[in-house]
Amino acid sequence: MNNYNVLVRKVMDFLDENNYNSCTRRGIKSCFKLLSRYLEQSGYEYTPETADEWFRLIEPDTSVTYAAFYKSALTKLRDMFETGDIRDCNNGKTYAYTRLREEFKSVYEAASAHFQESLSVSTLKGYQYYWRHFFVFLQQEGCEGIPDISYDHLARFHNSIAHRTKNDRKHTLIAVSMVLRWLYEKGCIIYGFSIILHYIPYDLGCFWNDLSKSKQEMISSLQESAEAVPPDKLFGYCGSIKEIYKKYGYDPSASDCITRTTDMLFLFLDINGFLYSPEISFLWFESVESHFDDTVSLYAYRRALFLIAEQHRNGYVDIKTRFRNAPAAFSMLPEWCMKPADDFLYRKRREGLKDSTLMSYRSAVCRFCTYLCESGIHSFNDVTFSVIKTFNRQDGHRTPAGKNAYNGCIRKFLAYLGEQGLVDNSMLFAALSSTYAPRETIVVVLTDDELTQLYEQINRDDSSLTLRKKAMLLLGLKMGLRASDIVSLEIGSIDWKNPSIRFVQKKTGVEVNLPMPAEVGNALYQYITKERRQSPNPVIFLSEDAPFEPLDSTACIRALHSALPERSVPGSGFHVTRKTYATQLLRNGVGVDMVINALGQRGDDAVDRYLCVDDERMRLCPVSLLEYGIGGWSHEK
Repeated sequence: MNNYNVLVRKVMDFLDENNYNSCTRRGIKSCFKLLSRYLEQSGYEYTPETADEWFRLIEPDTSVTYAAFYKSALTKLRDMFETGDIRDCNNGKTYAYTRLREEFKSVYEAASAHFQESLSVSTLKGYQYYWRHFFVFLQQEGCEGIPDISYDHLARFHNSIAHRTKNDRKHTLIAVSMVLRWLYEKGCIIYGFSIILHYIPYDLGCFWNDLSKSKQEMISSLQESAEAVPPDKLFGYCGSIKEIYKKYGYDPSASDCITRTTDMLFLFLDINGFLYSPEISFLWFESVESHFDDTVSLYAYRRALFLIAEQHRNGYVDIKTRFRNAPAAFSMLPEWCMKPADDFLYRKRREGLKDSTLMSYRSAVCRFCTYLCESGIHSFNDVTFSVIKTFNRQDGHRTPAGKNAYNGCIRKFLAYLGEQGLVDNSMLFAALSSTYAPRETIVVVLTDDELTQLYEQINRDDSSLTLRKKAMLLLGLKMGLRASDIVSLEIGSIDWKNPSIRFVQKKTGVEVNLPMPAEVGNALYQYITKERRQSPNPVIFLSEDAPFEPLDSTACIRALHSALPERSVPGSGFHVTRKTYATQLLRNGVGVDMVINALGQRGDDAVDRYLCVDDERMRLCPVSLLEYGIGGWSHEK
């Protein structure tokens, strides 16, 4: 038995030295334990014949997998007994090498020499094993050398290892991809060969090459397009976009997404011999998008395609552009109404209107034209007073003010149509009403409980509120700033020596210089020094994600909702902090003129509305109802 134990130890050392995987080592070790038990119970010494007799006894009750392990173990044990070593024909780690053609042997030796300095001895031996079996597979596929490799060969190799364990497949793909990348860098193979193994999921195969026949035909018809370029151009586009991402501080995952999208699109185009154009890329994506595992990935890949298309067409990308997947309703209008509508909007743009105002015009005109189309009208000449009044009755809005604003835009559009002679009656615009009943609303301010909850959130270090949100809330509560002014504040607006903030109000265009409470100054300082991302942009409040751009006023609304998630008052947004600030000043006895200065107002009309919320002093100004003939004996008579 001592001799047997020595042989077993030599075989197990051989397995360790040659980087056999743990599963194989466990199977062989199990065989040696069972054989050892059999020899002890039988009183036999080890001989190859005794071991073969034992295997014949247990083989019927042994699984196919373990039977294979046991055969391998006994073969190696016989070699060690007879020769003191493992014969090459029984060593899976070296046998593959003896079967290689000279062309593949030379590539194998060159790769081994190249990676010898960068890999440890054990890692290199493991990779060499996978390289040998990869080259043997290529030989079996009919390849006489590296120039004969094709996409089909690599895809079939990927399928050939699908039965292996997950860990073994992983190491196989790492090793083979490494040698393919090296061959690409040497100019021996094309780029696509070096990346294809990374993009074949086991359950989906080459999903990025899965297109219906009709889509293939549509793409083929686009090959003669003037926009079509060789797919190699994609890598230049990809590099330019990644440079912009780096400049604006994007997370590396965003650059990785651009690379993955480019690689998969390139593989599809290169395998099928197609050229690239934006239309082709979106036809491709429509066919394969169902294979992506989540909505976030789907959005990221689609945006990457839009950026690549913009780089292709313009030679640059605007990283802040928001791309639409579905066509805008305006773009789906028929030609007879889209052309006049587009010309009308162009005129308004020439008048210098703001983008937000132009969007209101666009939305109102689109709504009106869509109604005409749905009503069966095919020309503006068919529009009558009756049609316009019917549209007005069914055109619902949440508020009268909103309806009036839309009607105003449509009236101007109708007047423009009259000027251009596109309608039979140039006075059609008069069919839309232009007024709505004035109304007075009660001023809504934060309750005492809401203020208490708000300040608790702001003052707590472990609050869920970010430093940015805390600073925004304090600017509204302690200084009464509007959301539009808060998101426009610049670092240079703050005078730290004489605590104050000087800025031009967005709404009124009036420059104000307001004293800055210490609490507000501390909050701004904390945000600027600890949370704000480094950026040359002078605006104080920037987005948390690249490209770290200024925010819009909805950021202030989100800050308030984060602090008071259960508050739900229709029509009451962040402006409630300004109203609360003004009301508190009045309740504390501050004069109207000082409140006007604190708010940066140009008159006292707006401030008067806050007086009704001053309960204590309102009680000091009662008016007798008798003066108006209400109540008392005169009422009873």
